[in-house]
Amino acid sequence: MLYGSLRHPELSAEGLASPAKLAACDREPIHLSGAIQPHGVLLAIDPETLRIEAISANADGLGGPGRPLLGRPVGAVLGAELEAILRAASLAETPHAPLAQRVLLPGPEEPAAFELAMHRRGRHLLLELEPAGPASEAGETGFAQAQFAASRTLHEAENVERLCEVVVQQIQRLSGFDRVMVYRFDPDAHGSIVAEARTAGTESYLGLHYPASDIPRQARLLYLRSWIRVIPDCGYEPVPLVTLAEVGGADRIDLSMAVLRSVSPLHVQYLKNMGVAASMSISLIVDNQLWGLIACHHGTPRRVGHMQRLAFEALGQQVSARLRAAELAAGHARARQLGRLSTQVISAMTSAQDAARGATDAGEALLGMAEADAVVVELEGRRVALGAVPPTEQLEPLIASIAARAGAGPAPWYTDRMPALPDLPMPADALPKQATGAMYLPLPGPGHNYILWLRGEQAETVRWAGRPEPDKENALTPLAPRASFAEWQEQVRGTSRPWCAAEVAVATELAQAMPEVQMHRNQSRLLRLALHDPLTGLPNRVHLVDRLEQMLEPGRAPASAATGQLGLLFVDLDGFKAVNDTLGHATGDALLVEVARRLTGLIRSQDFAARMGGDEFVVAVPGATLREAGSVAERIIRAFRRPFMLQGQKRRLMTLSIGVTAVPHGTAPTEALRQADEAMYHAKRSGRDRVATYDPVTRAAVNSQALAADELRRAIAAGEIAPFFQPVFDITAPGPPVLHGHEALARWRHPERGLILPHTFIRLAEESDLIAELGLAILRRALDHLRAQRDRSLLVAVNISVRQLMQSDCAETILAELIERGLEPARLCVEITESQMMEEPELVLAALRQLSEAGVRIAIDDFGTGFSSLAYVRNLPAAKLKIDRTFVMGLPGNVRDAAVVRATIELAHALGMRTIAEGVETEAQLDHLRAAGCDMVQGFLLGRPEPV
Repeated sequence: MLYGSLRHPELSAEGLASPAKLAACDREPIHLSGAIQPHGVLLAIDPETLRIEAISANADGLGGPGRPLLGRPVGAVLGAELEAILRAASLAETPHAPLAQRVLLPGPEEPAAFELAMHRRGRHLLLELEPAGPASEAGETGFAQAQFAASRTLHEAENVERLCEVVVQQIQRLSGFDRVMVYRFDPDAHGSIVAEARTAGTESYLGLHYPASDIPRQARLLYLRSWIRVIPDCGYEPVPLVTLAEVGGADRIDLSMAVLRSVSPLHVQYLKNMGVAASMSISLIVDNQLWGLIACHHGTPRRVGHMQRLAFEALGQQVSARLRAAELAAGHARARQLGRLSTQVISAMTSAQDAARGATDAGEALLGMAEADAVVVELEGRRVALGAVPPTEQLEPLIASIAARAGAGPAPWYTDRMPALPDLPMPADALPKQATGAMYLPLPGPGHNYILWLRGEQAETVRWAGRPEPDKENALTPLAPRASFAEWQEQVRGTSRPWCAAEVAVATELAQAMPEVQMHRNQSRLLRLALHDPLTGLPNRVHLVDRLEQMLEPGRAPASAATGQLGLLFVDLDGFKAVNDTLGHATGDALLVEVARRLTGLIRSQDFAARMGGDEFVVAVPGATLREAGSVAERIIRAFRRPFMLQGQKRRLMTLSIGVTAVPHGTAPTEALRQADEAMYHAKRSGRDRVATYDPVTRAAVNSQALAADELRRAIAAGEIAPFFQPVFDITAPGPPVLHGHEALARWRHPERGLILPHTFIRLAEESDLIAELGLAILRRALDHLRAQRDRSLLVAVNISVRQLMQSDCAETILAELIERGLEPARLCVEITESQMMEEPELVLAALRQLSEAGVRIAIDDFGTGFSSLAYVRNLPAAKLKIDRTFVMGLPGNVRDAAVVRATIELAHALGMRTIAEGVETEAQLDHLRAAGCDMVQGFLLGRPEPV
């Protein structure tokens, strides 16, 4: 399927040459003018006998005084040299195919030099002779060098718009014409000036539109056949052709390709009305269609020699090729983009419970693949509508009318001028504006299956160069050119944006894919019934065990995994029985569905979640260590502390107990589940709403929150908890990453247990009201470290708990610590996690604003994991947004993670923030983030957290 432009009959040779209803201006036989322009001489010769059968009336004296030419052999009157040239020539159909030859011919007094161009047209060999100026090798070389430079410049233009700008500048420089324009044809043969270069004082025509009648059909056909047309002097008097009687008259000689052909007097007067004294037009032809013209105007007569015409024709052909390449590149890029969206739609329709629901799930992609304002889908007896859909009472008859026009497909039916169609089910002025454009795709299958994309009206103000007179175009009155070119503006209504070939093609491919979609859907439906929980839609226990066998098979570790382990989380709801007992089983079922939805939203695409039964769920995290799996569990625990809204009105808080283990490949699934289950029960016995891990050494579960509050208080006072510093690097500039600063990460050097990571004691600090004391201790140590740095451009980032920010004097305390050490506030970055922000948003926002106004930088940590309101994020005085490591882990191979990362970067930049990606561990991740536009990174690849 080609993705190029749609073909238009009024711009192609076949369409222009075919019989059609001709307007008055289309009936003028401009190619049979019977006359030439006076700056040269034309002879029509019989190619067999070389007898001159027609000659322009200005040839008096050619061949010598008193020697008539008409009816004589060319060699006898113009010399044997010319005869030899003619006999040796290959007869081309255009005078620009061969190079012009310089010939010396007898004249009235002495021989004269001419540039000879010749071509075959009909039964005649046409010779065109233009007086040759003095040969100048230096001048020709200079022009050739300038043309070569112009050609090279054209190749630097990256798109159609830039190419048009470059070509008018280069051709004006080469030709010296006062005004050079690119005139582009619209599909209906109207045209507009899309690029312009002009001398100072010359009126601008840029952006003006011209009616199709200004370049009638037969003129467009000649522009397709001949690449270049020149009028050196619009004030010329036509020179008639004199013919032998057997020729049948001068108007029997086809001058379509003749350089000297006298142009239509209407066109000459048209140019004079515009104040033009000389013109040159170069055709732009793409895929055998007239794409446009390079139109050159000059205020005084100006001649263009044969060699220069050849050069400009070559440039026109080069520009045409570049236009085609640019349009193809844009078309292929658009096709790839639409293809990706179509793949999303097909995937969604294949995997959803019903195809219409799948289309809804992929609604954004479905609208995007046609750049539509609305879409209506009917599949398998179900209809869904998205976007700005017309009211039902208008939509129903409209769909019936469109379906009747479309037929059975598989190609879509489309229009961008719905009000102009005949036999509409309602008056044109009553049509909904949302349905001004429509593309209807019939789909195979039983019943009425289709997709209908709609586009709203696109009202447009068109700037015309003079007011078009459409009634005059078809009149039978004597022809006359337009005399007025004063700008006139017209409000165009009743049209939408036109449908492009790529959109039509991708819609056709979607229809062709539907039988396979239906087959996969039937297979998936049967498989889903056997392997999925009917309530939540999650994989069931059978599916889980089968998947664990695959994940734990020896040697099956994914290539992206840093370890040969599998993290396993056993999740159990706290107090779920009370929900069933007090609110009923229907509410309990609704809660389980919401739990499954929230749980799957917290894990990566490569992770695997299943429902074991009842209120028990399992999450498998490939390639995760025990610590990493524990971090995932902690994140899930925090997210579930937000209440659920049941049946639209009941708020229910539902905490979790999670058991975590990490097992090597080769472990039996039953053993892995046993370990995670044992750890989960330990979390239950330890007070619920917490995480417990299975220790493979002691073969027992360990409560990660079993540390006593008094032990933590003692550790803070003794300075056992101190910051480790992980470097943060800037990657916006080419070359190696540049050190930007450090993040201070709390670590507890326990005298007996060794190094303890923060996820073990931070929550304990919050629950025992020690978080402010702990946070202040870490802040002071971090600022002391910052003050010791010699490089004053480095920053330090410190994590602040929301409970610290809720204290009335939090901002003042932080600023006082900065003042005491003589540090600039801008060298401190305060990080707060997205999930914590939403606990007390107003109090948090007040403290953050106070810090930001003083110059302290604010960063949102773990973005994408806390379900915060984008409206709230938008109003935060944040300077940085940190991308959580869970999204970075899957880069660059995971398409969904890549999409989340790219969208987060674009969102941050749109809000004026810089982005920091956490957990960068491979060069591939670093390269992907740099290409995606990420500003900064941190991770084990570039530096681990280290003590001072």
